[in-house]
Parts: sequence; C-alpha cells; structure tokens
Amino acid sequence: MTRLKSLSLPFVALAFGLGLAACAADDEPVDAADAAEFAGDPELAPAADVEPADDRPDADPDDDAFVLDAAPGDEVEIAEGIAAVVPEPGDGVVMEVLYDDGAMYIADLATDEEGIVRLRLPGLGFSDGGVSHACASKCTDTSYKLLPHKWNQRINWYYRDANRPSSVGKTGTIDALKYAASTSTGSRNSCGMADQVSATHTYKGTTSTAPNISASGGVISCNTGDGKNVVGWATSFPSGTLGVACTWRSGGAATETDQKYNNQKSWFAGNSAPSGCSNRFSLRAVAAHEFGHSFGLDHSGCYQTMAPSTAPCASGGRMLGKGDVKGLRALY
Repeated sequence: MTRLKSLSLPFVALAFGLGLAACAADDEPVDAADAAEFAGDPELAPAADVEPADDRPDADPDDDAFVLDAAPGDEVEIAEGIAAVVPEPGDGVVMEVLYDDGAMYIADLATDEEGIVRLRLPGLGFSDGGVSHACASKCTDTSYKLLPHKWNQRINWYYRDANRPSSVGKTGTIDALKYAASTSTGSRNSCGMADQVSATHTYKGTTSTAPNISASGGVISCNTGDGKNVVGWATSFPSGTLGVACTWRSGGAATETDQKYNNQKSWFAGNSAPSGCSNRFSLRAVAAHEFGHSFGLDHSGCYQTMAPSTAPCASGGRMLGKGDVKGLRALY
C-alpha cells in the first residue's frame, strides 16, 4: 500500500478548520506533507500544486481540497496517526477522530470518476466567523454545515459487544447507542422543535463482524467498506483517542457507516453523569455526535451536538440544538 507522509499542521488548526487557505490550481498531485504546509501558510502554496473544492457538490469556498498522488486501494496517512484506504472512482469516505482532550479531526477522502484523489479538510459552519455567533446559545444558533453524503435508505446497524469496557453494561450500551441514533432521526432537541426529519434507522441486533476501522502502530485507518453498519469497541487505539467514525459513499449516497469507541476509556451510558463523575465520557452524547456525522452533518456551533469539541462528564450533547435540527431538515 502507498502511505503518504503525515500532515504537519498544528493539530488544533486541523481539528477546528482554522488557517486553511483557498488555493487556485490544476490537477498536479501534491504530497500530503506539502499539502499541510500549504494549508498552514497560503504564501507557500504554488498555484499549480493544489486544487480547490468548488467542483464538488455543496462545496464550501472556505474548504481546501488537495489532489493527492494516490490510487484506489492505497492506504494514505492523511494526518499524523490518521489514515484511510482510497475509495474507488466515484466514491468517498468521511473520517472523524475524537480525542479525550476535546479536540476533533475530520477529513473527506474521495476519488472522482477520472481517478483523481482529493483530500478535503472541512472548516466550521459559522456563517460570519464572529465569536458571538460561534458561541450563541444552543437554541438561538442556527448554524450548520453538511458533509457530502446523505442516506437514501434506512440505516440498518449492528452492535459488536466484544471488548466492551467494564464501565458500561451490554444492555446500557445498546440503549445508549439506540438513543444516539434516534437523536438524529427523531430530531430529539432542547429547543421545542418538531420532528420534520425523514431519516430512519433500525437496530438489527448484535454481530461478530467488526467495524471496518483498524489501528496499528499508532495509526487509525478507515478501511474498505463491506456494506455492513457496525458500532463496536477498539482495544488498540492510541491512548488519547476517544472514538472514530467512518462513513463511505457512492456519489452522494451513503453506503456504510461504522463507529469504534476506545475501551480503555471510562464511559457512562445514562442521560446524566453519575455522582462524583471524573474523567468519564457520555456514550449517549459522543455517539449522538458520531451518528450526526453518519447522517451527514459536519461540525457546527459550539453548543450544538455537532460542536467540534467534547468534555468529560458532559452529557448535554445527547440533545440536538437548533442548528443541528436545521441541518438534518436540510438533508432529510
């Protein structure tokens, strides 16, 4: 497999979509390390080395898309410790990694019909970039941003109980995951907004099939999808990793979504943090965020479920905000 050099941007800039330059370009491929350097300093970016994302459906002019020297089936390391297998022509994969310090990283790796591979680093969904808007209250912030996929069918998903941590029981875990998926399909929110979202899901039971997310040598990777939607536990994630979600698509139609959570972390499965909570994470809130990505939501306002951050013992993200609901309505 071909593996590109890891990106060298300061991580917070990547996780929060800051400092990314919009560059004009042709189709000359760029090495991933060079792409990172260009993104960190637009003055370093020769016009012939990167290509903008404006030829993609719903492209955001604030996003960058870098043409990579890779082919379908190659595994490319798109950031330090984060990789994905390049999809077939016409297909793509969105990967999000959530860290226990609250940081998040999201990337979209896609191959067009001509076989050109592009890496897109989505920015945030703040329409005016102002601090007051970015941190508007949960029920006044209308900001949202969409990923390049949606489901044209019901999501039928499975749970793999192997390697579940002792901090949560099997029944509680399944209930928490079902709750999280239904948060998107049922528009469960804190703002009194009616459910007008047509997306649906069904929990199909347990499975021995593992999610198509691997971790080896400190690198987490979205592998090639198998068409089965599975949520499960990881035993070998790097220590700071909380969870990973990968969603594959063909054209703009989602075809598979998998999630893995770190079994070395301590979790709670109820609606609120247990008494004396310290450094435990809400499975309902974190999974609601990841299912939001599965259904097509990108990161948005800082008090929304899709906020690009999380914290121990915080469970408010299990309920959508106004922007989250408006984003789902725009998709479904």
